[in-house]
Amino acid sequence: MTKTKINSETSQLNTLIGHRLRQARNYREQSQEMAARGLAISRQQLQRFESGATHIPAVALFKLAEYYGVEMSFLMQDLQETEQTKPHFEPKRII
Repeated sequence: MTKTKINSETSQLNTLIGHRLRQARNYREQSQEMAARGLAISRQQLQRFESGATHIPAVALFKLAEYYGVEMSFLMQDLQETEQTKPHFEPKRII
């Protein structure tokens, strides 16, 4: 695999995860500012994560999933949407 292909795939993955993060934040009806405060990061950093401009370290990804109350698998799901298949959002149940 070439470096260009790896960089392209990484960029696509960052964008995919960022889209899912935005969905989770919107589901919780939070602004970027509110979520950033709750996550103890800057609004700009959250915006970079959501836009896919910044790679999200695994530890941060875990903390984001935990904060939003979603499974890690939700953040990794394929976002290829069609008329028949829309992404399914289901928050974790906290018992």
